[in-house]
Amino acid sequence: MGCGRCLRKCATRIKKIFEKVEYAAVAMCSFGTVMIMIGTAMPRWRLDEHGTKPLENVWSVSGFPSKSYGLMMVYAKSSRSWDVIVRMTCEWQGLKGAQIGGIIQQVWSGDCDGSQQCGHGFTDHVYTRCIEYDRIHTVSLIVLVISLVTIILSLLGVLMAAFGSLKRLGGCAYGFLLLSGFLATASNIVWAVVTHFAFSKLGEDAWYPYPDLAIGWFLHLYGGVTILIAGRIFGWLVMPLVRSFDSEKSALEKRKNKLMMMSWWNR
Repeated sequence: MGCGRCLRKCATRIKKIFEKVEYAAVAMCSFGTVMIMIGTAMPRWRLDEHGTKPLENVWSVSGFPSKSYGLMMVYAKSSRSWDVIVRMTCEWQGLKGAQIGGIIQQVWSGDCDGSQQCGHGFTDHVYTRCIEYDRIHTVSLIVLVISLVTIILSLLGVLMAAFGSLKRLGGCAYGFLLLSGFLATASNIVWAVVTHFAFSKLGEDAWYPYPDLAIGWFLHLYGGVTILIAGRIFGWLVMPLVRSFDSEKSALEKRKNKLMMMSWWNR
């Protein structure tokens, strides 16, 4: 009996989604949340479509055709987490290996060409990679945490709006939705700006193909903007109801209705 009543209540709420604009806005917020989930999990926030193919035309090297960068992982010939890449680049073995490789190259060839001077230039570039990779790793971790918080806030707002009283909980739902949309959009843009400067710096220091923004970033941005706009529409429709709601008057009306029902049953 209890399950049947719960199912009927859920069906009524779902029906309201297609009848009222405010519930349609809630449905759009749900859709935006799903887009953020998919975008956060996708490994393609930036994509280098060239890989090492330009180098393979000059030197006999076995590289990778493309390279994608996500919030958690980097995919090329194999997949590695940002934490592993930063540790491999920044730890003593990485920098010392760059110095040893430069010394061997200088001894083997006997001279140095180009603006960078063999081992010294290569070591400087590895050090630059260490700094920029660590910066990308930090901002990616922050965006990942913010995305998880955004998903939780958005789900809370959607549940409050869909299954609670709009007069009582509409203000809280509106606040959660608006905050989640703002956090997702702002963190997405900050990630794009920080990684743009990081990869541009790597490209200035040595040969490093610039990766363009890819599908994962756009889905995440689309989800954040959708929640922001739909949440604002929801608040525009619901907040007048919230401001005019009187909890004491509502409680008094409930008591009156209860007394009327009791008097009707006692007849």
